Amino acid sequence: MWLLAPVLILLAAAISCSGVWVLHFVHGRIRGRRDQPGTTPATSPARVADWPELRLDAVVTDPEGKDRVLVIARRPNRPDLRTLLVLDLDGPAPGALQLLFRWRDTNASVSPRGGAGERLVLSARRGDDSVSACVVRETICAGQR
Repeated sequence: MWLLAPVLILLAAAISCSGVWVLHFVHGRIRGRRDQPGTTPATSPARVADWPELRLDAVVTDPEGKDRVLVIARRPNRPDLRTLLVLDLDGPAPGALQLLFRWRDTNASVSPRGGAGERLVLSARRGDDSVSACVVRETICAGQR
């Protein structure tokens, strides 16, 4: 009997500690999920120039305007969000068009930067290539993939 009492005390202590551990674990998991960026509703910047990153889904040249391009882009972390850009390219259009087509074909990560007024500079995140343009029209659309 004298051996049974310490065993019962140790068993009661183990059960109470495991209960505290379970509560701590569950609370930590709930708090961790609440702090994850993917679980909170994300707000989207109103302009593409304010996006951290984008991918090009389509690049279409305007047959009437040699430097005008239609670009459909998306954010990698928000596949339901697309933007439609009408751009007037700066500089030699063939070189800029080739870059845009290459970025589209390789699904390259592109970093947008806003300039003065309606200026937009698109740069490859890996490399030194960039395309400068004037934003003629920008429409952000929410939809399905």
